[in-house]
Amino acid sequence: MKNEKATILCVDDEENILRALCRLLRKEPYRILTAGSAAEGLKILGNEHPWLIISDQRMPEMDGVTFFKKVMETKPDIIRITLTGFTDVETIREAVNQGHIYKILLKPWNDENMILEIRQAVDQYHLLASNRDLSDRIKAQNEELKNLNEHLENLVKQRTEEIFIRNQALEFSQAILSDLPVPLLGVGADGMLAMANCALTNMFRGAVCFELGRKAEEYFGPKILHTIREVISGGCPFLTERGGLGGVSFIMDCAPLTGRYEGHGAVLAFRGV
Repeated sequence: MKNEKATILCVDDEENILRALCRLLRKEPYRILTAGSAAEGLKILGNEHPWLIISDQRMPEMDGVTFFKKVMETKPDIIRITLTGFTDVETIREAVNQGHIYKILLKPWNDENMILEIRQAVDQYHLLASNRDLSDRIKAQNEELKNLNEHLENLVKQRTEEIFIRNQALEFSQAILSDLPVPLLGVGADGMLAMANCALTNMFRGAVCFELGRKAEEYFGPKILHTIREVISGGCPFLTERGGLGGVSFIMDCAPLTGRYEGHGAVLAFRGV
């Protein structure tokens, strides 16, 4: 649009008027089309989309107002200027109300004023077209943003459902671990206690309270701590160690976490001696 050459269609049944307009605009940066009647003008509009139409009001078969009403039906964005040699108020009012005329110019015209009016009309078309393009882009961006928001909402809903399912599975798994008859203790890679089931508490008869969040080094000696670190680091897939705590002797089987939690911790299973 910015570098597009403006096209102007001049419609008049008088050949001398068309020649005068062409001469007047020959030095202007416009592409000029001419039509000797309203019907010919409508035929040209079937293949062309001018920015501006300058049409005579008094023409045989179809006057300027009727012509512009037909233009409005198919190409309402075109700027419309009526030329008339009559100063009848009703004619002018009819042209404005029915044909949605941008300007009404009287014959004979002043060349300088005519050129100025045409330049302003072309600028008006460019401004309106730019606003339409901007509006269309904003509308498209808003639609894209709406679709993106809907996608994000669906994604959040999906992720929320997945998290809910995982949390339920985790709670169920924790309940199973808690109720297993085998004494179990979960230790993270940082040495923090992450899980202790009921069987473990019962095994040590309350003499030892395994508080989640505390460090394994607060409960076990260097030998067992070394075993836990070896298993978590991947040095050994499975180790068994003997020990004692709170007056209870035990055999500890240490196994690493696997899958996506590999290297993040280990599970300790205790047996009484």
